[in-house]
Amino acid sequence: MTTGAAEPEADRILLEILDLLHVAPGDRENAWRLLALGSQGADGAPRQRMVVLRGFEPWSLTLWLHSDARAGKVGEIAADPRVSLLGWDAARQWQLRLEGEARLHRGDALADRAWAAMPELSLIHI
Repeated sequence: MTTGAAEPEADRILLEILDLLHVAPGDRENAWRLLALGSQGADGAPRQRMVVLRGFEPWSLTLWLHSDARAGKVGEIAADPRVSLLGWDAARQWQLRLEGEARLHRGDALADRAWAAMPELSLIHI
């Protein structure tokens, strides 16, 4: 079996993507801090909205996003957890497309930790 030159390049790109996602939550200039989240509406139509990446665990490939429990996306995800995320890095000319299943955390230890870690200004509702 021969190893093509494309394999090391693909590995390098994957490692760079993982690193970019890891630092994105703390870097307002990171192109993948804001992602488009896709879900399915109650009427079956696709829905998309921008969300802020709040955390990334590279070892489990888990992305952390927060939402107001009253938001439509929460009900959509509860009904059908299949979601997609889309990001665009203009500087690198890279499009990031991810698909997976979302898990909602309400009133559990993960939700409590996320709430406690949020900046106070993010918690203010008028």
